Amino acid sequence: MPSVMFGINASIWSEIVQVDYVHYLRDNEEKGSKPTMSEEDFRFLCSVIDREKEFLNSVSQDIWKTPELAYEEFHAHDVLTDALTQLGFQVEKHYKLPTAFKAEYASKTGTAPVIAIILEYDALPGIGHACGHNLIAEAGLAASLAIKEAMDADPKLEGKLLVLGTPAEERRGGKIDLLEAGAFQGVDAAMMVHPSKYTSTFPPVLSRLSMNVDFKGKEAHAAAFPWEGRNALDAAVAAYQNIALLRQQMKPSNRVHAIITNGGAEDFNEPHRLNQAELSDLIRHLALSKQSTASVIQTAAMKFTPTRRKGYRV
Repeated sequence: MPSVMFGINASIWSEIVQVDYVHYLRDNEEKGSKPTMSEEDFRFLCSVIDREKEFLNSVSQDIWKTPELAYEEFHAHDVLTDALTQLGFQVEKHYKLPTAFKAEYASKTGTAPVIAIILEYDALPGIGHACGHNLIAEAGLAASLAIKEAMDADPKLEGKLLVLGTPAEERRGGKIDLLEAGAFQGVDAAMMVHPSKYTSTFPPVLSRLSMNVDFKGKEAHAAAFPWEGRNALDAAVAAYQNIALLRQQMKPSNRVHAIITNGGAEDFNEPHRLNQAELSDLIRHLALSKQSTASVIQTAAMKFTPTRRKGYRV
């Protein structure tokens, strides 16, 4: 897949902003509210971004061509911190985490409120930036630059702009680690944009709970004495299928995805253990009936040991 498909073409920045302003007016009209930003302000922001469009696109393409997994985003970290320094921000590298960063810009008349723009830049295993995190970083840079220049142009815009580089979004919960390390302390509002096929101001967001389950049975020779064994793989498969059957009773806001990570050893032995959860259950909503899921697993297995892993909490 050519990289241009995941890089915003420099020539369309103006069109994006113009179309979004039309949507902005339409949304306000439908809600019966008055727009708080004039078309003149939108055009100003557009002109700022247009001025740096080739630079912004080059940053995106650089990250796209060098995909890095969770907590390995050292190249993207350096590219983005160098870009923010070049754009006039005060930058702190390796902020709280090795591949996280913070950049600040305060107005001349005050440091409140504190508004954070979130940048993501980690890739997916095997398929690079198929989720478009290079675009999240590019759009975050563009928004931060536009806000910075708006603050300079209008002394009435008081506050501090915080640009926060958050690694490990796809795996391992980088924002949770930053939150627990105090990176969001004092922030009044945080925002980011994610590429999508449609425009939405308030897209649905799900929390996540991950769970590992070990199935333990009893070894036996599969050809000579299979009746002396208890097959842990059969238990895992039964649990997987029964969890799948629960989906028809789940609400549309719930998501459950499971994989069998280890199906046992040689086929002439009854597998006695599926090592390391052999169901890695990625539960996409904490409101999911955990009791039902656990009941299905427990019914299928002679012994199961669920292990919760850190994820996004509501």
